[in-house]
Amino acid sequence: MAIGKIEALNKHFVGQSDIIMFDKPADYATAKLSTLASPESLGHIKLDSTSFTGEAASLEPLKNEQGKTYYNLTTEGTFGFEFFAASTSSEMLTEFFGAESISDTFTGANGIPTGATVLGLMHKPAILERPIMIANDTGDRSIIVPRARVVANLEMDGKEVGIRINVSAEAIDTTNLKTVMFVEGELAYT
Repeated sequence: MAIGKIEALNKHFVGQSDIIMFDKPADYATAKLSTLASPESLGHIKLDSTSFTGEAASLEPLKNEQGKTYYNLTTEGTFGFEFFAASTSSEMLTEFFGAESISDTFTGANGIPTGATVLGLMHKPAILERPIMIANDTGDRSIIVPRARVVANLEMDGKEVGIRINVSAEAIDTTNLKTVMFVEGELAYT
């Protein structure tokens, strides 16, 4: 019997060109990729800020008195990643923190202009459950997490204040959605 190959040509997922978030489905049980709505790019993600944060799968050997393994306890891994969104726009602050506009601001007597725009945030949890997708460096392969727990925090990276976003895949197993999904195909932008 000849030895075959699992794949004829290696497929790689390298780099990151964009991160896209969708609206939360009304019902995950009936949701499918074609019903994911309002895909929006998160814009500038700081170079080299994207990193894997999931837990690695593990084996823990149970050994007998002679030190020989007789059974391995296994723990499945998880998938997650984090990144630094280089923006503090009102849209991003509202999206991730539920920022609220403050109407009573300044009088101008204290040096701050009358009618300055003020947003209040971090007074409620910055936790979302949304589908999120990360595209590779050439934008022709993506990983989508259809049910992701997304948590945000303001962070200073060097001299820049932005939003540190942590993503963790939550288990889903329906006919049309799985916990982590690879997508082959180039992204189309409007």
